[in-house]
Amino acid sequence: MGATKQGNHGVGTIEDTAKTMQDGMARALEIPRKLIEAQLSASSEILQFAGRRIQAQAELLGIIGQCSNVEDATAAQRSFFEKANEQYTAEMAHLMDIAKSNFAKMEAVASSLKSP
Repeated sequence: MGATKQGNHGVGTIEDTAKTMQDGMARALEIPRKLIEAQLSASSEILQFAGRRIQAQAELLGIIGQCSNVEDATAAQRSFFEKANEQYTAEMAHLMDIAKSNFAKMEAVASSLKSP
């Protein structure tokens, strides 16, 4: 059995104290870990969206290159921008959902630090 600390407030082992300290440090480090996970999650989503937008723009250029008149090219651009507007709106909502989820995770970790 390990060394003990005796006093008026009870008896505990050094191992118990060390375990309590390790648990506290692990819980305290959970917040920075969650912050990094949140940042990576959002960054990944943003980059994937940017890739989809670049692909859509490349497709638009291919369509415009096949248009035989200005009206067709203008219609293709109009359609592109309408879809882009819808997709940006949907992406913003999706990023907000990611942010809310990440915030809830960090809030849960912070709350767990308040209780032993």
